[in-house]
Amino acid sequence: GKQIPQECISGYAIGLHKGFIVTRLEQKARPANIRRGSNRTRAINNLIRSIVGLSPYEKKALEYFKVGEAKLDKRAAKFLKRRLGSITRAKRKETFIRRIIKEQKDARRRGDAQ
Repeated sequence: GKQIPQECISGYAIGLHKGFIVTRLEQKARPANIRRGSNRTRAINNLIRSIVGLSPYEKKALEYFKVGEAKLDKRAAKFLKRRLGSITRAKRKETFIRRIIKEQKDARRRGDAQ
């Protein structure tokens, strides 16, 4: 509800600022971004990802995005949202998959240049 300054509370059971007078506890400050992770964790995850590869649903979404058609991009986004449960997770996964496609294209270009 609405925060009322402590000095306004009267202690009476009736009235605008009714209620028992209590001392408020200070809440601990939370870290701004929990998902940040350490360098070690990031390195381990990258190593596992490089060995294991993509899961089947990620491969399917990758094929949708590779076509590059707006209609299929939207379908891929909806597919990811259904699989991952929220639009935020789906968008994060979409940027991850698009980065993979970009890296594959860059690797192909480097291979052609040599």
